[in-house]
Amino acid sequence: MQKGLISAVKAVMPDVHHRFCVWHLWKNFNKNWKDLQLRGLLWECARATTYQEFRDGMEKIKRLNEDAWAYLEKWPMNAWTRSLFSHKPKLDSICNNACEVFNAKIKDARAKPIITLLEEVRMFVMRTIAKNKVKLQNHTGKLTPVIKSRLEKVRKESKHWKPIWTGDNGYEKFEVHRHPTNHVVDIGKRLCTCQFWMLTGIPCVHACATLSRVNK
Repeated sequence: MQKGLISAVKAVMPDVHHRFCVWHLWKNFNKNWKDLQLRGLLWECARATTYQEFRDGMEKIKRLNEDAWAYLEKWPMNAWTRSLFSHKPKLDSICNNACEVFNAKIKDARAKPIITLLEEVRMFVMRTIAKNKVKLQNHTGKLTPVIKSRLEKVRKESKHWKPIWTGDNGYEKFEVHRHPTNHVVDIGKRLCTCQFWMLTGIPCVHACATLSRVNK
């Protein structure tokens, strides 16, 4: 059903990036395969930000249960794994929790005529904006509290990574090492091979380590 819905929406909006809700994907998957290890690997594949991490997870699933692997292989990969998401939306969400919350809030209004429904949605959005404005009256800085908290967590983790300058003229390209892996960061283009920076717009641990190195 989810796959058919996305196909229908793509026909109307072909240039829009579409994604599955992995929670719903897992619930359908769980009807046939209730193994906890398979469940963990499915979510591991969905959360992977690099294609290699995703393929490694899929290979583990294939070794455990080839039918489960075949089921996941038939779905468009760029709709449910972060490793293949478009970089344009700057959002790494793999579940539609925001949509579920919104639908719950307008549950009563959905049965009303379209103009009345739209007016109630407008009022709901307006009240929400006003409430958030009151909550943020004493907040300082450009970032919202949730993003600020997320970035602080990333910055603390970045202390465990070692950036090494590659020798470029702009002093912007670095290899960032931590056993057993490393990533390449270009702070000028805001790129990292882990893809987290491009997916979210928030510097990853590797980028944060590099930015700290160059005092930015």
